[in-house]
Amino acid sequence: ASMDWGEPNKADTALKLAAALGYLAVQAMDCVTFYAIHDSAAEDISSTVVGREAFYSAAKQLNAVKFYGDSDFGRAVGSQENPGRGDGISVILSDFFTDSDWKGAVDYLRYHNRDVHLIQVLSRDEIAPGYSGKVRMLDAEAPDEEDDRTYRTEITRSSMKAYEEAFRWHRNELRTFCTSRGAGFFTFCSDERVEKMLFEQAAEGGMIT
Repeated sequence: ASMDWGEPNKADTALKLAAALGYLAVQAMDCVTFYAIHDSAAEDISSTVVGREAFYSAAKQLNAVKFYGDSDFGRAVGSQENPGRGDGISVILSDFFTDSDWKGAVDYLRYHNRDVHLIQVLSRDEIAPGYSGKVRMLDAEAPDEEDDRTYRTEITRSSMKAYEEAFRWHRNELRTFCTSRGAGFFTFCSDERVEKMLFEQAAEGGMIT
């Protein structure tokens, strides 16, 4: 549910990226499968996509994807008996604001010899928040506002500094782990153009050749 937030919306940006990557693969005569992770399951959105007509049908199904609840990456990816083998690419798009075992998901895919890339999609406010004063913090993945993860706090310079440090630590953990596993890692902001994300940053990082 935390992906369904931001301006522009992170979920919309992630779906555009997924569609763009799928289209590039189809153009290269490769096949594609799209999954949406909800709770501990990976929902097959499109089955195997081969050719332009099948891609256009899959794109319509992507547009209908809803973002809600939490996601257990480790269990969802690990439950796939055949995640693909050999020289194929597996891309996980998320904000990675989760306590679930995303590392286990990467290890499982690498065990099956997948070329793995993690794309972290964030809003500008998450990268460089500009809040101050007294606020009420709501967890996007909590079932309601009475959840114990909802609280009131005052945002000060020291709390902003603590956030910046925690944010850098989180992103460095993602990058360091991916490097240790031979996986790619990218952070994209939802207000960037998709073509810039793919043909500049992703191409420079070796995900697109």
